Amino acid sequence: MRVHDEMIFTLQKMFPGSHNGIDYFVGHPVSSDLKRSGDPFIAQWNLPVPQPTWDEMLKVWEQHKPEYIYTEHSITVRSLRKFYLEESDVMLARAMEDENTELTTSIKNYRRYLRDLTKDPNFPNVGIAEPPYKSSINRADILFFQLDYGKVPVELHSEGNPNAVLENKPD
Repeated sequence: MRVHDEMIFTLQKMFPGSHNGIDYFVGHPVSSDLKRSGDPFIAQWNLPVPQPTWDEMLKVWEQHKPEYIYTEHSITVRSLRKFYLEESDVMLARAMEDENTELTTSIKNYRRYLRDLTKDPNFPNVGIAEPPYKSSINRADILFFQLDYGKVPVELHSEGNPNAVLENKPD
């Protein structure tokens, strides 16, 4: 556990139905330049059971870490998908106004592809194809997802054969 979100996730696994900000308060030390400068900690414990030790939390974290990573990656891919759906909505209207039937058809197909992305059996281990128009997002600005304390790019593919970011979905 390196960030407070991971500690909150772990505590919620240990104490189902518990909530940060009510049952406990998780904090994170920061430096004067507001960068994380240490491990997360429990600032206040309000549950009627003993506060877990760091080692107890770490054991639960290691057990549920793949689920956390899968969930966070799903959120990242869904956010990018949402961005492209919103952007393509505007681009579709422009193509229709310009009576550009080829681009209109391409954008409609792209939007269908985006809507069906979450139905892919490999989701969230999917890349997102480049749109059929010039996007406002710079393709060089790859979105990053924290995976195993490193930075692993969420691939933005121009072809339909994405590389998997995660090996397996959690059980």
